[in-house]
Amino acid sequence: MFEDVTFPYIYKEGKIKKLERLELKHVEQRWYYQLCHSKTLTPKQRKVLQSPANKNRILRLIRKDIQEKPKPEETYEIWHDHRNLNTNLRHTKPEKEGEILAKKIVEALDEDEGDDDGEPYEYFEALETWKSYNETFDPSASWVKHHFQVRAQGLETKPVQNYEPSYYYPRYHVNNLKTLLHLSVLRRHWDLAYKIFCILIRIRMVDLRSIWPLGVEIVRQRQALDPAKSSVYKDEKFFDWLSSFYVITNLNAAFNKGHARQLAAPMWRSGSKMRAPVYSVSALWSLLMRGDHSKLRDKLEELLLVPPYNHEGVCYFLMGLCNLMESVELVEGYGDQERAGVVKNLKALQSNWERCEELGFSFPKKYLQQQVNQVLEMAGSTEEIYLGNLGVDLDLHVDVQENDDNSDDDDMRFTTASPPEFIDGGYESAAPDEVPGSPVTFNSPEAPGSGDGDALTNTVDGGLDLDFDFD
Repeated sequence: MFEDVTFPYIYKEGKIKKLERLELKHVEQRWYYQLCHSKTLTPKQRKVLQSPANKNRILRLIRKDIQEKPKPEETYEIWHDHRNLNTNLRHTKPEKEGEILAKKIVEALDEDEGDDDGEPYEYFEALETWKSYNETFDPSASWVKHHFQVRAQGLETKPVQNYEPSYYYPRYHVNNLKTLLHLSVLRRHWDLAYKIFCILIRIRMVDLRSIWPLGVEIVRQRQALDPAKSSVYKDEKFFDWLSSFYVITNLNAAFNKGHARQLAAPMWRSGSKMRAPVYSVSALWSLLMRGDHSKLRDKLEELLLVPPYNHEGVCYFLMGLCNLMESVELVEGYGDQERAGVVKNLKALQSNWERCEELGFSFPKKYLQQQVNQVLEMAGSTEEIYLGNLGVDLDLHVDVQENDDNSDDDDMRFTTASPPEFIDGGYESAAPDEVPGSPVTFNSPEAPGSGDGDALTNTVDGGLDLDFDFD
């Protein structure tokens, strides 16, 4: 609600750029001082680092490491892996990062024996300015010096605000509209929210990629109020427009000069040539939730031919779910007459989910393996399809129990039970308490993709109910 929905690009003045170069130089010098006094270095390595001949090369390596842009997932919040807080601190404290950087620099010095590359003029200018501020007496009182001395002490200065009428007042009105939009959504005034959203998307300075989830929710809620027009899915058209308007190219606008940078956005919002945008993945999930499996398959087959989608595990996971749903539809519609088609779909499912594991995408294999076994039994097939090494008996019957409000954990419990029986077009199994055996408890799997914890439910008429609860 408090996010700035306008484009983040601002033309920077010369003094701001000079201050940023000074801050970078100050960070380099601080890292260099810490590396030279690191306890993990041998006396010989410390002597090499402190050599004046190697100082420029070391500073260049430090600057390269600092300016290296992290992947979007590396910027997310990291939860503690251990109950002991001291153990977490040992994994994340700055000394640990310094040891890693020192090791990288020592290895680079051993491999790189070439001369130092030429540096831009701005780099040497910032170096001389930094020396005058820190190593000599400088009586000047410039804006750059004042802000540099404040930030070098770990403090912050008031951000520079542009109060020009052509810059400030349009953003003031945009922020008012954004606040009214959030209030209308919270109060469930969908018609008013729809009108405000239509105004916002027509303002040139508004970055639509920051408010598209609100637009999707507004369109869906307005459509639910008028079921007669449910044949036309406006949210699907909105997703298609987003994907076609914000095209992913090999040229990242964030690293270009000129007006192209105005369209730049964080990679987790806009996507890149290695990361799919969130709105494209959400569009695929909406098709699966709606049960439009044929359209989902066609779209996935098209997307998986090009990057970044062929490197995203969630796309292969959705293709596997599509194979599973189509197999259920074949079984419910034709019984064991389409046994070959069911087995073909499930083998494709196995291949897609193996690709998910290769890409490091986690999904609830134990629960989905049970669904695959049920579909094979309904089709009367003797094929055996396994979703990797599950680590448990595949004949276990899945019984997901909801925890009480006072429960401290969100575990899924699997209880041993008799094999399910096919009764009147559906499956029915014995109650867990009628079968001897102790429950097996393990941590619930992480949510695929965005991790919102939503439940995916797809019911085929007269048959199997597939309920994927990723909480």
